[in-house]
Amino acid sequence: MIDIDTAAIRRLRDYFLDTDTSTVSEAPALPEAALAAVLRRAEPFAETMSLMMMADGSAGDEEWRTLAGAFHVLTQGAATDAMVAEMLETFAENLQRQGAISRLQQIGAQLSANVEDRETAFSLGAVVALADRTVDVRESELIQVLAEYYGISNRRVDALLNALD
Repeated sequence: MIDIDTAAIRRLRDYFLDTDTSTVSEAPALPEAALAAVLRRAEPFAETMSLMMMADGSAGDEEWRTLAGAFHVLTQGAATDAMVAEMLETFAENLQRQGAISRLQQIGAQLSANVEDRETAFSLGAVVALADRTVDVRESELIQVLAEYYGISNRRVDALLNALD
């Protein structure tokens, strides 16, 4: 079993929980095509977090806020809470139609060319699993599957989970 309750993951969780997603960045609004590209780029990370959030059958407030904070950071403030909510609806539909394992396989294939992207998605999944300060057995099982489907070795998992220690 992978122990994700590390200082590094707790710090990321706290950072994302403290991220103010109610305001859009003060930078000029992105053109529609650029915004679509930013959202597309962040989507596999958000869906990984969404799958983790739903692993225990419910999405708690802290999990949602952690995911929204992480997505806000990933999009450099371009994504609003409404955009996050819309994406989560799509992810929930995908999960219901295809199942978690199928979605992880597809996301893993989408991220397969870039080891840093796979590692980032894994780490963000761990952060969401720990968002409510407890890790349900189903979340723990899913984090194992994440590592497997994203091609992350046990040694590298340990390094990622303790990166900031």
